[in-house]
Amino acid sequence: MIKAIRHILQLTENRGSDSIDISPLSAQTHRVSTRDHIYFCKSVPAGESNRLVTEASGLKLLREHSELTIPRVYGVEKSSDDRAYILIDWIDFQQPTAIDWACFGRRLARMHQTTSESFGLDHNNYIGLTRQINAPGKSWFSFFVSNRLLFQRDIAQKNGLWRDVWSRLLDRTISLFEKMIPSNIKPSLCHGDLWSGNCGFTAGSPSIFDPAVYYGHYEVDLAMTRLFGGFPFEFYNAYHEINPEVDGTRDRCDVYNLYHLINHLNIFGKSYEHQVDSILNRMGS
Repeated sequence: MIKAIRHILQLTENRGSDSIDISPLSAQTHRVSTRDHIYFCKSVPAGESNRLVTEASGLKLLREHSELTIPRVYGVEKSSDDRAYILIDWIDFQQPTAIDWACFGRRLARMHQTTSESFGLDHNNYIGLTRQINAPGKSWFSFFVSNRLLFQRDIAQKNGLWRDVWSRLLDRTISLFEKMIPSNIKPSLCHGDLWSGNCGFTAGSPSIFDPAVYYGHYEVDLAMTRLFGGFPFEFYNAYHEINPEVDGTRDRCDVYNLYHLINHLNIFGKSYEHQVDSILNRMGS
């Protein structure tokens, strides 16, 4: 591990010979300290190193187009211990105020104004532990249905987690979703996995990390913020000062969160059955 970290620091900072202190945070994460800097290090099995490579790409893309604090990536390195490591900036978090949450909303809204010619991305990445397909396309409806809903459904069927009755409900949900999509959607730069565990607040700025970046309908990020309890109202009010809420947002958010819920079903198992069933029955009945 330390050889991998030294190699990253040598390549990026010319500081591979600095004294390094490594403190474990969990089995996969560490705090790395040198004489005058602190880093965050995460590891995965070497065979899964592409997860870290795509995470690094996502962080770099967000840093280019956001006023939010995004950790700088120093590098990704495989090591002789059959692990791969990513080294990024350490961020000291603090309790946010209402003003901080409003700042977050405005800065996210401005980030969402970064657009592309196509939905998707020039490479696939990961949503949690699951591969995320980002094949570029011009139709948001086709992109989301094929690369998000049906891709996750296929995994659930393969895993024996998909109920037969859900297929009919999903077909109806997709038909309804097509009618709910505004005609003027532009591909916006999205974090892709924006729940409370992937954001925080440091002195002077909100921060986001652990992205699953792609260009999509900006409401996918807003939907995810509501999935596990929601953010304070100051966040949404400030966001909509820049990107006003439009008709049908709440129903579309249910469809967008269906992607995440089926993904959680595939990763964590049947504890997410009820939430998947609830949305499908509400939208598809």
